Amino acid sequence: MQKISTFIFLLFFLFLPQASFAALGLSVNPLDGSNSLRFRPTVDGIQVNKEVRVRVTSTDGQRYQVFQRLMEPMINEKGEIFDLRALRTGSVSNSNASGTLYLQNTDQMGMGEQLVYTSAQEGNGDSFVVVYAIDPTVPNPSGNFSGRLLLSARSMGEQSQASVSIFVENQSRWKAEVSGGHSKSRVRVKDTDV
Repeated sequence: MQKISTFIFLLFFLFLPQASFAALGLSVNPLDGSNSLRFRPTVDGIQVNKEVRVRVTSTDGQRYQVFQRLMEPMINEKGEIFDLRALRTGSVSNSNASGTLYLQNTDQMGMGEQLVYTSAQEGNGDSFVVVYAIDPTVPNPSGNFSGRLLLSARSMGEQSQASVSIFVENQSRWKAEVSGGHSKSRVRVKDTDV
C-alpha cells in the first residue's frame, strides 16, 4: 500500500503543471566596475560623467517600461540636503537594441519617477546605458552626501527593481587670499591691527 501511495505521489508531481515565476528581471551595473556611483571633487568646474549599464530580461512577451528616481534626499554628515538641480541624467543614444530610449538630452534628476525606456511591443529583453553627472555650477553645501537611486522595470502585473548608491564629495568653494599692502609676498601685522 505504501508503494502505491508513493507512486501516486510521484505521478502527481511529475504531471503537475510547472508554476510560472517572475519573467521580468532587472540589473544595474556601473561601467567603472564599482558597485556605486562616486563623485569626487574635480578640477575647477569640470563635469564628470558616471555610466550605468541597465539590463532587463523578459520572457513573458509583454511590453514593459523602465523608470528611475531617487529613493530619498541626498544628505551630508551635517544633515544638509544636496540641491538636486545639480544631479543630471541622460542616456547614451543607440546603446539599446530595440524599444525606445528616452532622456536623449540631459535632464535634472529628482524624487519623482522618470521614464527611461519602453520596450518593443514583443517585450524582448534589452540593455542600455544611463549617464549621471554632477553640475559643478549649482551651489551646494560642502560635505559628503549619500543617497540611493532606484530603477524599476514594470509590465502588466510584474515588477523588478534594482538600486545603486550615490556618493558625492563636495568641497567648499571659499578661497582666501592674503597679500601685503607694500609687497605681495610680505604681510606685516601690528598689534594695532586687531
